[in-house]
Amino acid sequence: TGVEGLCVVLYRLAVPLRWVDMEETFRRHSSELSNLFLHVLQLLDKRLKRIVYFNREYAAQHLDDYAEALFRAGDVLTNIWAFIDITVRGICRPTTRNASRDGNFLSQHSVYSGHKRKLTTDEKSVNNAMSKVHVSVEWSSSHVVNYWTAIDFKQAQRAGITPVSQMYRVAVLLTNCITCVQSGNGVSDYFDLSPPSLHDYLRQ
Repeated sequence: TGVEGLCVVLYRLAVPLRWVDMEETFRRHSSELSNLFLHVLQLLDKRLKRIVYFNREYAAQHLDDYAEALFRAGDVLTNIWAFIDITVRGICRPTTRNASRDGNFLSQHSVYSGHKRKLTTDEKSVNNAMSKVHVSVEWSSSHVVNYWTAIDFKQAQRAGITPVSQMYRVAVLLTNCITCVQSGNGVSDYFDLSPPSLHDYLRQ
């Protein structure tokens, strides 16, 4: 059933067990569990991936709220509403595919030179203030791996064999669902912003 399939996904993401170790719990053969997991994982990812990825309409409606929340939390600028960079996950680090022919990273010479320079006192002050609120991005990532420990079990994350990206996207989706059901988490409390209801989140 759909409920059983969802339970298999939840169990598999939450605990880094082998399929054979789950047979007694679900009374199914390991091959059945593996197929059921992959089917439900793909179904969730296909139908709800648009929610995990950037939702322009939803963000546009709340830009002012986000910017105000960041400013209240200690940001010195009033026009910042989100942070996009995060390399806390190994899959987010730049690779050779991001390099140009001369070996320089495209992301660096198009956005930031990568070379350190002397900062003024004001620039250091802004960086320190931004850093304090920017760390919230890493808090969100820690929630994902705390709920779904299999995501952080690198020995089981084999590219080409394990659907690593799908597992992480679904884990983020499920973490967001938990946040909605619990009416918040440490991040939302820090910024004094309430998440949407689960119904509103899933219908986006």
